[in-house]
Amino acid sequence: FPFTPLSGTWPITSPRRAPMLHRMSLCSVSAVAVALCAATAAVDAKEVQRLRGPAVVASSNLTTQVLSGDGDMSQCAGIQACDAWASDNVEDAFYCSPFGFVPHTSDYQGCLSASGDATIGGFLDRWAGGRDRAQAWCEKGNPNPSNYFVIHSCDGSGIQTDCMGDTWYVELFGPWDDNDYCLANDGGGGWGFDCDSSSGSDDALVHCQHQKCTFRHPVTNHNYQYYSCGWWGVGSYGEGLQGQQATGAESWMNGQAGLRDANSCDDGDLSKCNHWNTYFFLYAWTCHGDDPSKHTDWFTGESGRNCYCDNEPWTNGMHGKPDADPPSMSTMTPLVGRYFDDDTIGLSQVNWDGSHAEEKYYQKCETEKQPW
Repeated sequence: FPFTPLSGTWPITSPRRAPMLHRMSLCSVSAVAVALCAATAAVDAKEVQRLRGPAVVASSNLTTQVLSGDGDMSQCAGIQACDAWASDNVEDAFYCSPFGFVPHTSDYQGCLSASGDATIGGFLDRWAGGRDRAQAWCEKGNPNPSNYFVIHSCDGSGIQTDCMGDTWYVELFGPWDDNDYCLANDGGGGWGFDCDSSSGSDDALVHCQHQKCTFRHPVTNHNYQYYSCGWWGVGSYGEGLQGQQATGAESWMNGQAGLRDANSCDDGDLSKCNHWNTYFFLYAWTCHGDDPSKHTDWFTGESGRNCYCDNEPWTNGMHGKPDADPPSMSTMTPLVGRYFDDDTIGLSQVNWDGSHAEEKYYQKCETEKQPW
């Protein structure tokens, strides 16, 4: 916005990784064809199960999945590096994030297919600049923005270390920084990119499991002082669940009706959406040590290092449980958005109770300028 920190010393509130197609809320949009909803129903059911989980509660062995050809991880086995950044236009590198390859999973293919629908494609065109690309948005009227959002459509960005998340991705980049480091969730010192959080103690959660780390872009090699990432969708998060409970990483959302149902429609009424209304959940970029046999080095380049958008419950071992405790708000940036015209969007930060902070306005960035 630039964001005002809610706690600690970080310039934004940020968090970790999340489910995808249920975030789109596509089948609940009245203009979307019934046929499209039927075609994506099976995908929706699977996508609500997305996970990555704390280091101490890994759900499966990545190597076994890949060797057997079972599960979504097999789609990341044949890594295809992103194309070289061929020009001085940073937009050429937007899609290659947060890691240095784009596997083009079945979810990505489904996203491209669904984008042919007029309503879905309309959201992607307006917010992401197209159905297979991304758009950067900067604070309106600020000639020297210190941070910027990048909203993606079906460009393949967003892959996480569980080989999921590569559709409808959103990022918030802060200023450049010369140093690589992590800060604790409370703004103090973190324990480093390869720390051990397996004890599950309060100190381990604050200083390791949910620490906030700098982010080095895999193509431009620019290092960002802070980075938040997550996913966006149509209407509200709750609308996309279609009456189902949230499961997987974001099962904590079931106990947070304010956040779950927050929207930018008139009077908070989803039947009154008239500004291509959207929601966003961004989470801090976190890194910590993990089981080397999971081969997260495919993504991070470092054996035993796991990095991702931190949407997990606060307490280790609570992943997927209906009574999971939510992340710290200092780890999370929930937003609702309105689209006004080709060069103006409005974003409001959401509180736990679903109320909104003052709406801030953004325009398409001039990518030849700093901080890129």
